[in-house]
Amino acid sequence: MQYDGFIASTCNHDIQIRLEERFDIEGAKRKSDTGFIKVLIQVIDDRSITPKQQKFIYALFRDISDYTGYPPEWVKDLFKNYYSAYYGTETISLALNGASITEANQMIELLIEFCFQNDIPFHFKEFQQSADLARLNYLFMKYRTCFVCGKQHADVDHIDAVGMGNNRNKINHANRFYFCLCREHHTERHTIGLKAMMEKYHIVPIKLDAKQIRELNIGQKGEQDELLETSISTQPTTVERPSF
Repeated sequence: MQYDGFIASTCNHDIQIRLEERFDIEGAKRKSDTGFIKVLIQVIDDRSITPKQQKFIYALFRDISDYTGYPPEWVKDLFKNYYSAYYGTETISLALNGASITEANQMIELLIEFCFQNDIPFHFKEFQQSADLARLNYLFMKYRTCFVCGKQHADVDHIDAVGMGNNRNKINHANRFYFCLCREHHTERHTIGLKAMMEKYHIVPIKLDAKQIRELNIGQKGEQDELLETSISTQPTTVERPSF
């Protein structure tokens, strides 16, 4: 059963939803063995893809085309089909009145991760102007790539100073903010200061939970296991990707 509607009002954990058609309460009851009707609420992103997002997506198509030798239109069709298969949706439209902002960001993530996995260089100027920077920062840390210049084998950097009287491998890494910088830009970050660095390069640090710290291999394995065990015992079992 699926209904369309909008949220009419909210109060803490309670919401009132006005549906576009009458709700079949008896049909819903037949789907429950406990008598409690469970629902899943999905907020629809009705914002259209932005021109900057569209420009960056097509720039990525060209980057992949230039590197692989396949025509840009072929690359475009390949990734549109891949997107549909990956997210289980209909074919995505990249026209300005087609995909939503969320869908465009998802396409950008797929393309950038493909570039990382296959060592395909892409244009960082368009990236910094159009993408969901905080979400993609996670991919940059995953592949140890500098968020500023794209150099590989970069270091994961902390918002607060680790090393100023602290042992980097023995501190508690949970609930800190991170981004990935090469040696050159790590030095610049300490020279001009964090705020100036973030404003200059549009860096968006992200907060990681215990599972993400382990996935990104931050700190020592014993600490990672301890953080994960503590997280499982004190937090919900579902661990989400960074969202901002």
